[in-house]
Amino acid sequence: MIMKKIQLILILAFSSILLMGQEIEIRELYKNFTQESRYRPFKAIASGFDISALNKIAVLKGSLLNTGKNTLDKLYGSFWIHANEYGANSFYVDSVWHTSDSICAIISIYNLSSAEIEANQKLHPSNMVYIFGNIDKNNGKERSIRLNNKKTIIKPFEYIAYQNVVGYEAIVAYGGLTGSKVWIVGKENREPMFLSLQGLNVGPNANMSNSVGITINTGKIHTVDQDFGLFLIKLLKRKM
Repeated sequence: MIMKKIQLILILAFSSILLMGQEIEIRELYKNFTQESRYRPFKAIASGFDISALNKIAVLKGSLLNTGKNTLDKLYGSFWIHANEYGANSFYVDSVWHTSDSICAIISIYNLSSAEIEANQKLHPSNMVYIFGNIDKNNGKERSIRLNNKKTIIKPFEYIAYQNVVGYEAIVAYGGLTGSKVWIVGKENREPMFLSLQGLNVGPNANMSNSVGITINTGKIHTVDQDFGLFLIKLLKRKM
């Protein structure tokens, strides 16, 4: 029994690495990891998923200064790179806090099997629509949209959550008559959809997110990677 517990003894703590403007601190690193360099996905573990029986690989702390062009997609990408290096393909957000000039998060990383990923996917809320405003301090501009023809203002570091209904449409419009508009039909067990009014780069080798709707200079709506979206709603303030 003692030897089994020893296998979980920390072998590295509080080493800091500066990457892409973000500081990633390895708070805990366990012996049960396999260091790899190949690409893996980075799946968000739902709050309802039982993680007590999983083998935790590491605990990472990340912080992002709210200055310049630093954005939360870069912080997420840094987490992803480090997770892949230790053979992890999933994460659970343990805690988040904000200071006057930074956003900090602590995540635990795991390596889920295909069956576990499938089971976890079913726990994410269905027919939810999330819309993000600006997520960088350099652009403090508020964004104005219409959700089901109702005008709504989204402040920086804020998001809207809307529960769609099966058989009904959620209509998101941005940029006026010549802007972008998205129609989302509620369906049984439809996965949550994440939209952004700002182009985001996600992942170790990310390109700009795909856009949906009509692309016009006065307004553009971008789709957001689901797992990144689930990460963002843990860090940002929900508009009530």
